[in-house]
Amino acid sequence: MNTDAEELKRLFIDEHHRQEVYRQGTLDWRIAVEQRLGNQGVIEQRISTIEKSVEKMADAIKELTASIAAMAKLEAKQVEIQTHIEKSSASVTRAFAAIEKSEAAMRSLISDHETRVRALESEMPTTKLTRGWILSGMVFVITAVGAALIGLVLK
Repeated sequence: MNTDAEELKRLFIDEHHRQEVYRQGTLDWRIAVEQRLGNQGVIEQRISTIEKSVEKMADAIKELTASIAAMAKLEAKQVEIQTHIEKSSASVTRAFAAIEKSEAAMRSLISDHETRVRALESEMPTTKLTRGWILSGMVFVITAVGAALIGLVLK
């Protein structure tokens, strides 16, 4: 077997010769085929080159297959994550709706309490006056009972 440099040189000369013959219009396809078949070293080199290219393609296809499988796994995970996000989004929406309902109920209660407190505040002066009278009356009754007791004790 010849070295790679010799084979490349032979290939170049062969291709150059073929182009010259083609330009001159004397190319007979049978002669060209016979020349090609007679040159076994060149054919073996080309077959070897083609085999190497096919092996590289096979390796590249294996790598592509592995990459596609990895991408399919990633896509499945992304779909799963997207599903979880959509479920979470729905949950958050429901939570906010519940919060809004609670907020409306709380506002209603606060409003009701404010109304009741205002009613009590408006009655407060009357309550203070009544309390003052009751305390004064109790003091008067206690004083009267105390004076009666003192009067009975001193007799």
